[in-house]
Amino acid sequence: MKSAFWPLLFAAAFSFAEPQAGAAGGGVQQTLAKAAGTGNLVTVVLKENQLKDANLRVQQVFSDHFRAVDESGTPVIYKFDSIAQVQVQAGAVEKKVFTLPTEVGLSADEQAILESAKTKAAQIFNEKNTDQDLKIRMAAFLAVFGDKGSVEYLVKLAAANDIAIQLHAAQGLFLAGESVPKELIQSGLKSGNRALRATAACLAGCTGLKDPALNTMLQDRIAELAAPAARALARLGDRAILPNLLVMLDAANAERNDAAVFALTTLGGPDIIEQMKTLLAQPAATEPYKERAARVLYDLGDPAGQNYFQAALRASTAQSLTAALLLAEKGEWNAVEYLNGRLQRREDPSECNLIARVRMAASLVKGGDLSASVTLQDLLREDNPLVIRAVYNAIALSGDRRYLPILKLYIDSTKTAISEQACFTAGALARGDFRGRLAQIVRDDEYKDPCLH
Repeated sequence: MKSAFWPLLFAAAFSFAEPQAGAAGGGVQQTLAKAAGTGNLVTVVLKENQLKDANLRVQQVFSDHFRAVDESGTPVIYKFDSIAQVQVQAGAVEKKVFTLPTEVGLSADEQAILESAKTKAAQIFNEKNTDQDLKIRMAAFLAVFGDKGSVEYLVKLAAANDIAIQLHAAQGLFLAGESVPKELIQSGLKSGNRALRATAACLAGCTGLKDPALNTMLQDRIAELAAPAARALARLGDRAILPNLLVMLDAANAERNDAAVFALTTLGGPDIIEQMKTLLAQPAATEPYKERAARVLYDLGDPAGQNYFQAALRASTAQSLTAALLLAEKGEWNAVEYLNGRLQRREDPSECNLIARVRMAASLVKGGDLSASVTLQDLLREDNPLVIRAVYNAIALSGDRRYLPILKLYIDSTKTAISEQACFTAGALARGDFRGRLAQIVRDDEYKDPCLH
């Protein structure tokens, strides 16, 4: 059952220092226009849940929205119709931005939340009825923060006689930043189990292990093998696979397509940019094919990719959602409006639709629309493990520590399935190196998600 205090918790987590003065006179737009470019900071109070966002430096004011940056230099966007009040902070002046290293710099409150996560993770790990897969996840989390017993546990499992257990433990070692036995990965690449070979391929790419078995997998007619091999070889910098990737890019299989986009982007270079531009200009090319070529260009920073998605958004094509997800991350207003419109639409609460809402909200938050963070927390209350995992992954990979106070309540949950994911996510927010390794595993797992296709 939904509880009324959840949105308030979320609002508190995204609040900052209280303003030094009360509400400014005049309308919202007028107040913001006066503050733009002055060096004065403002606090925005949203209509929904009275969420506050303080210490904002106004940059531009438009007819229906304004743009600002917060103290860390992160861009934010707010529509006027979502604002209850704007408060000018008297006497506040622009502060220098100090960027903290990715692995340090937690505040006392944030450190306390992380310690709570460590305690909970240790409790789950030590419970007698905890299944092995979960123990491996908790061991990986604890090992990140220097727990030697957890490392020993993972090393022991990696030397077991069951290749499935070994590879899972190897994944845990990788996430913990520990070395993974080369021989174990090679054994996995020879497995008769497709899923285990895919896991081994992922580990090979992530750990820098070159093996001829990857090239053999790349040639396989089964996408479940060829796709992870393509991603692994791209991570290893093997440009000899470019002809294979171009074929995969136009294949009638979404998993091959997605792997090709990832691999081409990972390899990068002027040659790939030119080939993608040529594909994009082909009159006979299908729109999905062009979209994939444009995605490579977009991810490589070539203007042709951005131009394609901006046009797709304006034309309201089948590619509009993809375009909006990408462009909203950069704060493009048309994309922000499109995603907000989609989020307000009533749709069938199917698993794929809910996961799509996760991606839309995450894109908006990344682009500076913090009001969309309420949608993410709403989705954490869904009774669907895959949706909840998608939310946690989005939060973890965002690197935004303002989510830590929200995670605290989930860390303390009596439901292990909820608390363990909250612990893992808190660790990813606290440690940039852990987050980077987790991103590689999550990225590969997402290609197995039918909701992407």
